[in-house]
Amino acid sequence: MDELVRQALREGRLTVAGGGPAALYTPWAAGFEKQYPGITVQVRGAFSNQLVADIDRQLDSGAPSVDVAILQTPQDFARWKAAGALLQTDIAAAEHLAPDWRDDDGRYLPIGVFGLGYGYDPRQVAAGQVPRSAAGFTGPRWRGRVISTYSHEDDVTLYLYSMLVEQHGWSFIDQLLASSPQFVNGHLGIAQGLAAGTAAVSFDHIISLGAADRRAGRLAFTSPAEDPMPVWPQNAAILDGSPSPAAAKLFLRWLLEPDQQNAIAQGGAWSPRLDIAPPPGLAPLAELNVANGFRAFITRTADAQDYRDRFAALIGPVTGPEYR
Repeated sequence: MDELVRQALREGRLTVAGGGPAALYTPWAAGFEKQYPGITVQVRGAFSNQLVADIDRQLDSGAPSVDVAILQTPQDFARWKAAGALLQTDIAAAEHLAPDWRDDDGRYLPIGVFGLGYGYDPRQVAAGQVPRSAAGFTGPRWRGRVISTYSHEDDVTLYLYSMLVEQHGWSFIDQLLASSPQFVNGHLGIAQGLAAGTAAVSFDHIISLGAADRRAGRLAFTSPAEDPMPVWPQNAAILDGSPSPAAAKLFLRWLLEPDQQNAIAQGGAWSPRLDIAPPPGLAPLAELNVANGFRAFITRTADAQDYRDRFAALIGPVTGPEYR
């Protein structure tokens, strides 16, 4: 047992703030607790922008209660790194990470690479009926049957919608809204809506969500045939002032080991490691038509806000429960 493990066991606890549904992270927490009995992991799941605001308050106080932040907001990791608010990870597995995803200074690490693909209910829709492009989701047969998150609430969907406007023009948004799509507050709501049969298709589905429903035949996904597919890393970092820094470092080291990375890939996310196979049924990212410009887009703050404001005016206020 090495010194890091001994220190982590002495700390005995770990708090993880994870962007998105807590269900994404609870299997990791359970697996880590099984591997290292004596360390209890608490998971806080919420939308990334909500967690960021809370983490900022904790960092300002000088005594954060969160050890590890795992979020989809690259702009915040860059901001925290510049402010000296992130500890160096020093994870040996970082040398196996694709250069496109890793931070050269090791202040944050990608845990998985996620994509927004096309989700559908296979009980209602045959694979061959899924549109090849987002423009196809505005056709008459899909009226009232398309589901999406609110683009002005979720940064990744904001990036997706901005790309679709660039690809198909603002007329795409007009045609989409004329076809009465369903809007929900959170990507988990998309997976649940498709699995429940209350919606039929989505061009805004995080393909790693809903693994149990996929196995049960209630949910399926495919990558876009014609439009680029947005992809982004879910980054992880240890906050400066973490109450359990050894447990946090051990957790990140464990998450980047091949066993855990293979499990993440089996769940529908690509591993940032170069030596791990892609998710079942999907090609390696290098062979797909992907859009890897999320970080550049979201850090152009004024441009992103312009899109957010315009989509908010067109779609209307966010309503309904939060799915997380």
